[in-house]
Amino acid sequence: MQTDATSILSKPKGTQSHTFDTVLLYCFIGGVLFSKSYVLPGVSVADVSLVCVSLLILVRFFAAKVNAAPIQYQNIFFFFLFWLCAFLGGFYLMITSPSWFSNIEYVKSFTKLSFYGVVFFLFTTYFRRITRDRLHTVILFVVVINSFIAIYILAVLVFNLPLPYKFFWYGHLDAYSTNNLYRLSGMVVARGTLSEASVFGLVQNLGLAFLYFSPVSQVRMNKWLHMLVVISILFTISLSAYIVLALNLILHAFKNKFYGVLRVIGIVILITVLALLVPRFMFSVVTISKRINEVVIGTDHSANVRLKDSWDGPFKAINDSPIVGTGLGNLGQFVLLNLSSTRYTPMEGSEGFNIPAYILGSTGISGLIFFALLIANLIKLNVFGGMVFIATLFASNNFLDPSFWIFYILFILMFEGKERRNDLTYYPKKNAFR
Repeated sequence: MQTDATSILSKPKGTQSHTFDTVLLYCFIGGVLFSKSYVLPGVSVADVSLVCVSLLILVRFFAAKVNAAPIQYQNIFFFFLFWLCAFLGGFYLMITSPSWFSNIEYVKSFTKLSFYGVVFFLFTTYFRRITRDRLHTVILFVVVINSFIAIYILAVLVFNLPLPYKFFWYGHLDAYSTNNLYRLSGMVVARGTLSEASVFGLVQNLGLAFLYFSPVSQVRMNKWLHMLVVISILFTISLSAYIVLALNLILHAFKNKFYGVLRVIGIVILITVLALLVPRFMFSVVTISKRINEVVIGTDHSANVRLKDSWDGPFKAINDSPIVGTGLGNLGQFVLLNLSSTRYTPMEGSEGFNIPAYILGSTGISGLIFFALLIANLIKLNVFGGMVFIATLFASNNFLDPSFWIFYILFILMFEGKERRNDLTYYPKKNAFR
């Protein structure tokens, strides 16, 4: 009978333990759907879910119900270096007290970073005992449910159906609690339970990346569940979501020797034709074409804010404070005081729309170097999945948001540790959830 440590980690004791771990996994991954639903300022439903799951994991550890998985020191070390950089930089700014620096804002942001660090350590230690097959299934379930919710709300709004939907937007900020920002130039777009269509599209794309490139993946692009996720992304009318989706599909096609590509292209063409024939959807095609043209000629406001304006503040910040930046939580105030003419202000995204720019401005050159090590490790674990993850960094600033850390932890769990046992798929190949 096998009693080695690896077999203990990969085989929970009894059905009850197996079920409990699965419930925790659903609470952990499913929390991403409510990362923009706030119960308190700066505290989302997803944060509360992470706290609850963390406490249950600690109880399991202290009650000796489970064995901790071997610690992966490389990932913890890279995070610790970044955390230490943010701490020392903030401490220095507290002492020097520059005009833009707020102790309260720094402490709030640094506390969130520290909390996500604890979650990162606990979850990568505990959930490594769960096989990739189960991770794969739970991720697929979450993104499919997200797709159904988005398409349901979209249908209700487009066809003015007398059905409830606003409860999905519980806890959203006032600006996102009505239909106003749900409509892009008059067109209803898919956003599901999240605050914006672009955020919804990025979440769905990251889910697809895990399904397409996981070591146990048997996903084919023509499976209807995965096509449902692709369709939900198409309904976002978000160029950033489209770009990441194109990258996902191209890399997946390359991985699978272009199997199923023609069917995907056919479905995209079919949706485009239907959109042109149905008056309620025709405007979406016109909107996309117009936006692509504006991006090419450099007049698209959203693209400029993400790719150009989001760097104005950080470049100014490292010119004034190259090593430590402005301190976590203070970049928006720095920009407001020093770059009043730019469109990159706290009124338009608080800390910007671009994670690398935010890291550079908030923690300086040193922080960006350590953050780059964190991200480079993803490429080392899985090239294709890492490329998709990196692409999303330039489309939205969710660094101090639970969605970023949920997906980062999932990436580590899904792709790390080739020595893990029991990773062979145990579902029939024709199962729809594969």
